[in-house]
Amino acid sequence: METINLLFIDDEKALLNSFKAQFRSDFNVSIASSINEALEIISTEDIHVILCDYMLKEQDGIQFFAGLKNTHPDISRVLITGGDSSKIALDAINIGNIYRFVEKPWDAYELTIVLKQAYEHNRLIVENKKLVDRLMNNERLIEILSDLKK
Repeated sequence: METINLLFIDDEKALLNSFKAQFRSDFNVSIASSINEALEIISTEDIHVILCDYMLKEQDGIQFFAGLKNTHPDISRVLITGGDSSKIALDAINIGNIYRFVEKPWDAYELTIVLKQAYEHNRLIVENKKLVDRLMNNERLIEILSDLKK
């Protein structure tokens, strides 16, 4: 199985380090304490899944994911929050196009499953796009060959 590249974004540095220590045996974990730091990591690494806190200093996680779905649509997005709000969850799904919504404090076992499922979701999307591209190329080749026979 391919190593899952996971990016966790939160402005609490102690939480970032704790997360990395807790999940590094299951994932290749990158951490970022700001949106700018996260964007730098995304531009240089092949990230499969992003786990982002809702409350960040620069902007909320939903706004970040809304922009990310346009620039990096194949990255699976998971939003995490300490707040209990169905409005946040609804906006996260509708605006940020997230894969899942998770509340703090998380259960490590359950979060591991969610993140692995998010990766599988990402992998299937990417594979589906490749297959569609191949199919389109094959159909174009058939058209060209048919035109040559005429």
